[in-house]
Amino acid sequence: MSTEKFESTSEGWDAIAQKFAKVADVLTAPYAVETLDALKVTSGERLLDLACGTGPLSFAAAKQGADVMAVDWSADMIAYLVNQAETNGLDNISAKVMDGQALELPDESFDVACSVFGVFLFPDFRKGLAEMVRVVKPGGRVGVTVWGDFEQIGHMRLWKEAILDLYPDAPDLPKPDGWKAMHDADGLERELQTAGLTSISIRPLSLTWTVPSPTWFSQNIGSCPLYDSYFEALGPDARDRTRERLFAQLEERHGESSFELTSQALVGMGKKG
Repeated sequence: MSTEKFESTSEGWDAIAQKFAKVADVLTAPYAVETLDALKVTSGERLLDLACGTGPLSFAAAKQGADVMAVDWSADMIAYLVNQAETNGLDNISAKVMDGQALELPDESFDVACSVFGVFLFPDFRKGLAEMVRVVKPGGRVGVTVWGDFEQIGHMRLWKEAILDLYPDAPDLPKPDGWKAMHDADGLERELQTAGLTSISIRPLSLTWTVPSPTWFSQNIGSCPLYDSYFEALGPDARDRTRERLFAQLEERHGESSFELTSQALVGMGKKG
């Protein structure tokens, strides 16, 4: 059974924008805050948020006083971000629909470029890294936050358990090339060096988040379009069947109470010479 195919299209991400925002608020936002802290972002700096999604890093940076440019190839993600920025009176965020592998931005125009759980999913992640380096000023900083192995990611572990319960012979969930290359400290450091960065450091992050309930988890986690083909290969309605099994497992353990999950990530940082 071949599952090494990824549905990394702007339309796929458009389809889950509203649901993604709920997840970002509780799952990815804390990693975004830690990334900004690691990069020592200060008020007045010009910051690029590459593959911004619904904007957890953009909002955190803007509230710290940075001048933010948020880019993503999903028009619906950008529309959500713009609406939220206007609603919250954050006039120091600009947002554009853009391919992160070919940024329509001038050279050396940012103090900081960040990508939190973004560039490592690109079809050509090295182009994405190269673009981040290109648009940063000499002496500027680049930060890339990536997940570790599946076993280190709480929500992925739960999905994997449910998959194997239904499909004992199912292959491992595949990873995009960027995830394979940067899932550990050595690989992340190597890719940042290859992109031309110096003074590289890697910070491990292990954060715990509270899942509101099994119902919330089963409705909102697991819609990533990257794995559409994987579930199609497992059989008819495989994603829905897995979601139902996952809910049953969680309900048995927790009822409808909240529960905690811990996930490990890495923040890689470097300077442009």
